[in-house]
Amino acid sequence: MRAPGAEAAVLQLRAPIDNGNFDAYWALHPAREHQRRYPTPDQHNYELAA
Repeated sequence: MRAPGAEAAVLQLRAPIDNGNFDAYWALHPAREHQRRYPTPDQHNYELAA
């Protein structure tokens, strides 16, 4: 049995590798993960777009 979302996670890594953009992706990834884990103090004022 597969873990939910595992296939999507693998595809997210394969796409930049196949496109030759992995270095750029990996440079951006830690910054995005930091934003996700530690939102700005005013983020509670934002509404979801979807």
